[in-house]
Amino acid sequence: MASLLGLLLALPAVATLGGRLFGDFKWGLCVMAVWALAPTQVSTLAFMSCSNIAWCGALAFWAWVLHEWGASKPVGMGIVLRLMSGTLLFGALLCYEAAIALPLVLVVWDLSRGRVRIWSEAAGKLDLAGLLRQSARWIPVGLASVAFLVLQNSLGMDLSVGNQCFGPMSDGVVTASSGWFLLHHLWLWLWPFGGQFLMGSYAMESATLFWGRMVLSWGCLGILSWGAWRLRKEAPAVGIGLLVYLAWFFPVSNLVPLRNGPYADYYLVLPSIGLAMAFVGVLQAVSVRLSRPWRGSVLAGLAGLRVAVMVTMIPWALAWGDELRLFLRSAESRPGDPAIEAHLARLALGVGALDEASEWANRAAERAPWFRQAQFVRMSVAYQRGDAKAAMTAVDVVRASDPAHPYPWLIEGFVAMDLLDDSARAKAALEEALRRRWTENSRGAGERLANLALAESNRTAAAAVIERMRELDPEPCYWNEWLDR
Repeated sequence: MASLLGLLLALPAVATLGGRLFGDFKWGLCVMAVWALAPTQVSTLAFMSCSNIAWCGALAFWAWVLHEWGASKPVGMGIVLRLMSGTLLFGALLCYEAAIALPLVLVVWDLSRGRVRIWSEAAGKLDLAGLLRQSARWIPVGLASVAFLVLQNSLGMDLSVGNQCFGPMSDGVVTASSGWFLLHHLWLWLWPFGGQFLMGSYAMESATLFWGRMVLSWGCLGILSWGAWRLRKEAPAVGIGLLVYLAWFFPVSNLVPLRNGPYADYYLVLPSIGLAMAFVGVLQAVSVRLSRPWRGSVLAGLAGLRVAVMVTMIPWALAWGDELRLFLRSAESRPGDPAIEAHLARLALGVGALDEASEWANRAAERAPWFRQAQFVRMSVAYQRGDAKAAMTAVDVVRASDPAHPYPWLIEGFVAMDLLDDSARAKAALEEALRRRWTENSRGAGERLANLALAESNRTAAAAVIERMRELDPEPCYWNEWLDR
């Protein structure tokens, strides 16, 4: 419901921006419809973790609208509206960091629409002094972005995700791959048929494939950017829409190698407003420029394509009703993706299907041995099968790549306690698990330590464990029943 409210709040802003671009609110309504009725919005509505993105979109788009209104108002009112724009942007950034692209979007928007000129026709050269004078319009959103970064730094937060879905590749490779991610998501929006996936990974299959992909993607993006800039006068909505898409996608593109998850359809909530503008711009250009015999056929074809795209929202939405179905569809869309295979292994483990869990986890581990979740499933399956050696092999693999993670220590404690009958080793491993960060599995370590103490008839030690867990657990009331034992 929160995501739906956020998207509904964004709709008038999208329509307003489209209307300002086309100079006709009817075309703005078309932009709103194309933006809203895209299958890539389904994840935003269905995935509870995306509600912040929906609200970010609403606040960021309204900040954009206020900036746009400020351009046509007297100086005093323009300043007020732009200050309000900066305030809304700060709120959007608190929801989702990708809104930090808005200042860049506004620069592209104003430059491409001729509001800010960087070339002096009289002097025949760049007018940097004039650009500096006119750049005051971007100060409020710039200050909002800087304030957010300062706040984030003061709270000890880091923009870098360090996503393991990228594997052991250099930052240069991640940056080089950003063009591929940008082009891939653009194609997903245009042609979403069979393209639903969630939480994919990115790995270099071979040097030849990697460089071929890089040349293709950056070549296509270069042509796209050049064409967008050239079209800004002949078909302004198409050119500006494509430039807006490129600007909005920048924070999640990994051009700056933050290692954001490489593939996610909900990344398109913000950038797809530019694609919607470009698509409607094509419709407008066709309706104005083509002769009557061709006009109807081309418009019917484009409209039919978008209707077919909208129909794909149905299976996308149905898949979200069942997590297993969602990841099976993801596996069909991206066969061989180790992240998706690891998630399927986790789901199989959750329902006790150990053979299927082992099969999916082994597939993922073969392609991406660094991907921890596959190793987590392997160690859990081995433990449940009573195979202490296999469990500890997987434990050592994870511990070598991520010594700080508590789960390997937890599994070692379980193996030592249940399979090796080594209570001293079990205690040491479980204590190590609790010294690390709190996770959903930390309660298991505390319960096992308390049970070990009770098995030794040491109620004092058990009570000390429970009191310690009450201090560590975000929900200390969970341990109340243990105090009565």
